[in-house]
Amino acid sequence: MEISNWVKLTEKKEYRGYIIYISTTSKTKSISVRLTSPVELVNKVIMVNESDLVVDEFLITDEEIKDLIDLSLMLNDKQWFKELSLLKQ
Repeated sequence: MEISNWVKLTEKKEYRGYIIYISTTSKTKSISVRLTSPVELVNKVIMVNESDLVVDEFLITDEEIKDLIDLSLMLNDKQWFKELSLLKQ
């Protein structure tokens, strides 16, 4: 797992979000996740152990990619634009 991965909690499947920080010690890896669901917890940041998370595979449509590319251009985010352009191919 790495920063920006979309994840969900293994015990509470409705809890989804993306990784914003990873703290590694010699024994454990703690991960900060900004929640995007459920609605009442949107933007809340939680700290969980890596073992409590799974990568959330989801599908994104070509139209959504196009919209995100437009947003990356508006924000002048060249790196994000390049990454999104690779998805479009």
